[in-house]
Amino acid sequence: MGDPSRFHSVFLEEDSCTGCTICVTTCPVEAIRVRNGKARILEERCIDCGECIRRCPNRAKRALASSLVATENFKHNIILVPPSFYAQFDKKYSSSAIQNALLSLGFDRLFNVSDYAFDVSFATREYLKSEKAVYPVISSSCPTVIKLIQIRFPSLIDNILPILPPVELAAIDARKKAVEEGFSNEQVGVFFLSPCPAKITVPRYPLGYESSAINGVFSISEIYLQVISCLKTQAKPDSLSKVCKRPDFFNQAIVWGMSDGESDTLQKSVDLQKDKTQVHWLSCDGINHVLQVLEAVEEGILNDFDFIEMSACSGGCIGGVLAVESVPVAHANLRQRVVRENILSEQSTETKTSSLSFDEIRKIMFDPKDCYWTQLIEPRPALLLSEDFAKARRMLSEIDSILTELPALNCGACGSPNCRALAEDIVRHRAKKEDCIHILKRQYEQFLFGKKKSKR
Repeated sequence: MGDPSRFHSVFLEEDSCTGCTICVTTCPVEAIRVRNGKARILEERCIDCGECIRRCPNRAKRALASSLVATENFKHNIILVPPSFYAQFDKKYSSSAIQNALLSLGFDRLFNVSDYAFDVSFATREYLKSEKAVYPVISSSCPTVIKLIQIRFPSLIDNILPILPPVELAAIDARKKAVEEGFSNEQVGVFFLSPCPAKITVPRYPLGYESSAINGVFSISEIYLQVISCLKTQAKPDSLSKVCKRPDFFNQAIVWGMSDGESDTLQKSVDLQKDKTQVHWLSCDGINHVLQVLEAVEEGILNDFDFIEMSACSGGCIGGVLAVESVPVAHANLRQRVVRENILSEQSTETKTSSLSFDEIRKIMFDPKDCYWTQLIEPRPALLLSEDFAKARRMLSEIDSILTELPALNCGACGSPNCRALAEDIVRHRAKKEDCIHILKRQYEQFLFGKKKSKR
């Protein structure tokens, strides 16, 4: 399998790949080719969206996630649970039961990632009011969107919100609390449950910050099977003292896992501050919609918006390729869970939202200045033909010339996504004209019959 890529967490099981080209023609950034009968990822072009995993009929594409065996390397293990994980379970399973099942897998502490969503929302609001903001500000919560901007829309890099994601804040806080309990930093293992390959890659190669507080990432689909099995057999929860919870007020942010969730939480943070200035926001999910919106932003069409929430997966994180449930069911599960948790919260004797003042809430959260990125995001010139302008012009001219010889059918039989991609591959010496079956057919006809057939 080799060393993990710095760009993505998708790998190919060659024995399962039939070279069918479905992944090639459906990749939104044309990052896959079929060569010698097997799919190949162009490392520099991949945005880690996982569409190839979703589309492959042979399950030859998989995500390179951590194994539970990784927890054996640490004395004190912490699991970070995102809202998208709770969305996989019917409301008959309480959050407490799910947490107990997770802890039974060998974890010493559990933190909910959604508890840190308001930290990001408050920091976002502060940033929107600052002179640094370039409008419209684009959410940085989806790593795939950041990578897409790096490759295809580098002019929009300054529009990206330079704020750490909730999962990183949760990891920092979890590690800090473990050290306060007496464990050394090296003894603490912090793990995350990911709904997509992009969030598996980030702890290895963070975007906007030097290093992550997360040691490993599990696939939701892998852990789900063990948790659901445990839920069907376990007794009454007995490990909830290991769950590190913030006051009930923060439960509202569980909607972060759905489309519109980040924007909704941002609006709630604005309302809580009694700020009369409303945030003019837009939300889109699904990679094709994201591409359309980014094109519109680049053209200056959406300059009236303050904030744009984007998720490469349809439905938001609950629609991640490593999730188990369908988006409609996951959406319903999470929505019903919000209602259930709010009712239980009102009936409990724990701290109620109404008893927390704004100042008390702010004291619990991270200071906004501690939520900022520490590194700049750089463009990834994967689409650049050459850094030499004259050479790039020559290559472009060659591509246009080769295109006149190709059939313009965009069938993908050559192993490239379309005819233009094949022409570019030929110029980059990654393919040859004879890879096109139509050109090959014409050459055979000319050889056999001595006649030059028309190109179509």
